[in-house]
Amino acid sequence: MSQLSLKSVSRSFGAYKALSNISLEVQAGEFISIVGPSGCGKSTLLQIIGGLLMPSDGTVALGGRPVTSPRREMIYLFQQYNRSLFPWRTVRRNIAFGLERFRLGRAEIDRKSNEYIELVGLEAFAGFFPHQLSGGMQQRVTVARALAYGADVLLMDEPFGSLDAQTRAGLQDLLLKLWQERRFTVLFVTHDIEEAIYLGQKILILSKAPATIQAVVESGLEYPRHQIRSKETSQFLTRRREVYSHVFPHALEADEAGAKAAVHK
Repeated sequence: MSQLSLKSVSRSFGAYKALSNISLEVQAGEFISIVGPSGCGKSTLLQIIGGLLMPSDGTVALGGRPVTSPRREMIYLFQQYNRSLFPWRTVRRNIAFGLERFRLGRAEIDRKSNEYIELVGLEAFAGFFPHQLSGGMQQRVTVARALAYGADVLLMDEPFGSLDAQTRAGLQDLLLKLWQERRFTVLFVTHDIEEAIYLGQKILILSKAPATIQAVVESGLEYPRHQIRSKETSQFLTRRREVYSHVFPHALEADEAGAKAAVHK
């Protein structure tokens, strides 16, 4: 049985239809990137999966049980990481927040918090408050807190979108390292086609609104991945062109027409 199952999911906002008849089966431990034109409903789809928004039609099930509200097995990571951290809590206490619901002793909470602090490489910043951290460090805290909470599924809504290129690459590699070690399930929304291919086992491509699934493409890249070597392979370049052709078909057609015209000059 699939870990996560979407059947004929649609969503309307008044007369505007954002999603139409989306069905998807996600296996435990999969890493699926989600791309599509701007405004096509990627975040809406992720919010429905996470139980933050109800579908107008269709169903979502996690482990065979309907998702009608947020479930503890799933954690939603927003792009606005600085708004999701508690500014009055240190790095250690932010990470401890998810552990406190399990009614563990303080010593055990501290031990587990330190484990996840080390996992994301923030040992030297455990006593810092969010405003004292860079954007990349803040996002590391949100990832560590999600993992400490024990979620089986991470729903990531453009979590690296507002970071600089160097920080973004580092967090991409950190996420892949943690995923390979822990094998939680990831659904990762991004506008960046290269990021989608570099991270995902599969790339789910949505159409313009009302969004339907245009295609599900296997990346075909081997793990572990490398920021330079993986992106220089013919497999990566082929997948980039394939995904791009779905998301921006008219731009690709114009580019090919321009190339043909240049040849005939």
